[in-house]
Amino acid sequence: MTRRLALWFTVAISIGVVSGVSAQTQPIPQTSYSLAPWSQLQGGVTAAYFGNLLLPGLLQTSNGQTEGYYYMVGGPLTWGGQYLLYDYLRSPSPSQREWERGLGEIASTIGFSTMGYSYLSWERGLTNSRVGSAESRPVESYLTLLAAPYRGANALRWDTLGLVGFETMASYTPSDWAAMYDFFSKPDVDFFGARVRPLAGLAFVSLFSLGINLFAAVGEETFFRGFANDAYGVVPASIGFGLAHLANGFIYSQEKENYPWLTAILQSTFAGLFGFYASYVNGQDGYSLQRSVALHYWNNVAAIILDYLATGGTKAGL
Repeated sequence: MTRRLALWFTVAISIGVVSGVSAQTQPIPQTSYSLAPWSQLQGGVTAAYFGNLLLPGLLQTSNGQTEGYYYMVGGPLTWGGQYLLYDYLRSPSPSQREWERGLGEIASTIGFSTMGYSYLSWERGLTNSRVGSAESRPVESYLTLLAAPYRGANALRWDTLGLVGFETMASYTPSDWAAMYDFFSKPDVDFFGARVRPLAGLAFVSLFSLGINLFAAVGEETFFRGFANDAYGVVPASIGFGLAHLANGFIYSQEKENYPWLTAILQSTFAGLFGFYASYVNGQDGYSLQRSVALHYWNNVAAIILDYLATGGTKAGL
């Protein structure tokens, strides 16, 4: 049964990825400000919707795992959010469509997080059926993982505070710190297309970062430190985690850097090293994901807030 389920998962995800990529390569006219019609993405949408968004969840629930419902909710949210972001990036005037970017990021992040938890519950059930009780992984609820960053045992530790401090000091130049200081002297700043006072912008981006990063941290940790570590091992999972962050370097480079490949490589390298350390922490805690979720969360919270200040209130988002 477990082999058949794994085969179906692999087939379904392969169909979804291939069809999703082919669908998103369909051209969208640059002349319209309205959302691109679904019909322009052609048959790939239907295939991706079935192959990647619903089928794995249906298979999981049919085997008695109610966590499959998370997948069936998260899949459409992720696809819809990615569609909004794609439409935003293809717009001739993205600055006028910041609301679309924000909505797309929120939907994608929450969707990926719920899908990641579904993957984790499936893989942990499979792993626990293969190993003895001494090596079994804890079955942690979604709410437990969402609350993990706010528990003192996870947040108020030398490694959590030290890692966030190291990332903060290593990621910003003297000119970035000067820009953060100058941020508060501006008459107004941008927050997803709205012009607000600097203190209001800082408050809004802090709330945004505290909220959205919770789902991002849970999603990425359940997928990479949970599902991928169990299924493929620490080294492939950590390298994959690093490579998954290559895109961040290019996104940030378009806004403030002249060396996109250098920025992307640094982003990927730091993420990969973090993946190895988070895997070590995960193993030390008996395969509990709570502390790695906390590490991931507070690192991302600080990064988004400081990036917003360093870019003079022109970049709010992931």
